[in-house]
Amino acid sequence: MGLGILNTKEHQHVFGTTLLEEKEPEGVETSRLKVDPRNPQVILVPQPSDDPNDPLNWSLLKKNLCFIALCCGSSISTCAGPMLSSAYLDLEVEFSMSLTKVVQFGSIVMIMGAPALWIAGSLIPIVGKRPLILMSILLEAVTSVWGAKANSYGSMLGARAVMGISNGPPEAVVAGVIGDLFFLHERGFYSSMWNMSQLIATNISPLIPAFIVVRLGWRWAFWILAICSIVVFGLIFFLAPETHYVRSLQGDDISLPEDVADNMNQEEKGNVLHAEIPPAATSRNPSPSHEKSYIGQLRIFNGVTLGISFWDSLTRPFVVLLFPTVLFASFGYTMSICYSVLLSNSVAQVMGEDPYNFSTIELGVLYVSPIVWTFIAFLIAGRLSDYFSKNMALLNRGVFEPEFRLVLIIALLVLGVMSLIGYGLSVIKHVHWFGPVFFFGMNSAAACFGNTAYISYVIDAHRTLAAESLIAFGIFKSVLIYILLYFITDWINNQGVKKTFITLACLNVFCCLTAVPMYINGKRTRRFIQSIRVLNRLQVQEMEQEREREAMEMRNED
Repeated sequence: MGLGILNTKEHQHVFGTTLLEEKEPEGVETSRLKVDPRNPQVILVPQPSDDPNDPLNWSLLKKNLCFIALCCGSSISTCAGPMLSSAYLDLEVEFSMSLTKVVQFGSIVMIMGAPALWIAGSLIPIVGKRPLILMSILLEAVTSVWGAKANSYGSMLGARAVMGISNGPPEAVVAGVIGDLFFLHERGFYSSMWNMSQLIATNISPLIPAFIVVRLGWRWAFWILAICSIVVFGLIFFLAPETHYVRSLQGDDISLPEDVADNMNQEEKGNVLHAEIPPAATSRNPSPSHEKSYIGQLRIFNGVTLGISFWDSLTRPFVVLLFPTVLFASFGYTMSICYSVLLSNSVAQVMGEDPYNFSTIELGVLYVSPIVWTFIAFLIAGRLSDYFSKNMALLNRGVFEPEFRLVLIIALLVLGVMSLIGYGLSVIKHVHWFGPVFFFGMNSAAACFGNTAYISYVIDAHRTLAAESLIAFGIFKSVLIYILLYFITDWINNQGVKKTFITLACLNVFCCLTAVPMYINGKRTRRFIQSIRVLNRLQVQEMEQEREREAMEMRNED
């Protein structure tokens, strides 16, 4: 048992288990493996190729600028959902509709994002990531203009529905880019950065429109969103080249040679893989290709990626939901976001009435709290995740297990329970407004820790299917949040603030505790997936298709 993780009964290859630290039993050959130049003890996973166009070989500055630009695209799309939260009371009067109906302006963005995310994710292996995110940002600008000119409830609902469609591709793109640009030991930090950008966007979008609504009217919130979308389009166009790259998969799983493993005891065997890297596994091409010029990298379309059909790609997000690991992480990820979204959508209902009676601007200013909490969590969560992973791998004879990422869920458990119960009790006890505002922000920090844990876990456990897994996350999240948003207003009215948020706190405890059996049995669960032919075929098929595409590209280069 490696650090509490049960080993598989037979000594066989398990996807996700990887040699990360050069602290292995005598006889393991690691001299030909590429290592982190800033920390030579850390082996680079996946192993980068010798191609200068491989995104893993880009300079750190280029990687960061690309990732920040794409995070801006994802954030501007995220802003669309909750941007009207602080204006719900004004829209209730404007369209003569109940608050339950007006809340649909936010929830319909979520539900329409689900099919868009699904289709966009299916197109990525075929057309790449760059054209999808650029087109989605343009569509958001167009629908923002539509929303600004809407004169009826139906027209506004239609504008928001199409805006939801534009929100799908950025989430699918950025989720996959983390694995394209960064190595395993870096992904915790960048997953946390993406989570921070998402959560801050969720919370800043009601803040800024609150001032716009009071000074200029709610329509100007849409005009300004359209302008920001065009600016972000420019950032992505000039700073974010295509990151979709076909690489050899043989360099991803690094472990002991079979003859060395045979001389180890059963527990030691269970902590490593059963395959040795072939000599050519570290390079995609036999010789480096010429680096593309900056102008060449600005091409929107970089050609069709062969080897996978659209219909095959379309079914994959639903198939990966049959993986116990992905289903577990999807549910946990969705629920950690749900609490923040439900709190955000209940603010106008709770804080806009007695005894607080907050104005539209005051409701918007409340979102400063989650912004601050999220930024603090970002500074801690990603680095902490990578720190735990590297040090636990060191204690585990240099072998990394994806389950090490789940340790961060402890923070979600503690902060989540404190924030939900604290918010409910402070409101029902009519304490000073600082109390509910403090706990409101704390919940965003909890979500940041939780999201970093779940996303990093799936990316590390199923790297070849990371994009499909994260798309499944998004679909799961959109559908569940839409259902909960539809009932949250009436739920609070019928059950009261105290019972509602204590119930949510208990649900958070349950979700977090499911991580305990998954941590202990995660490796056996991954092995179980490989033993089921229908499930394992998807992982193996992806590897075979990667190798076919690699061979085809090498023939074309010759």
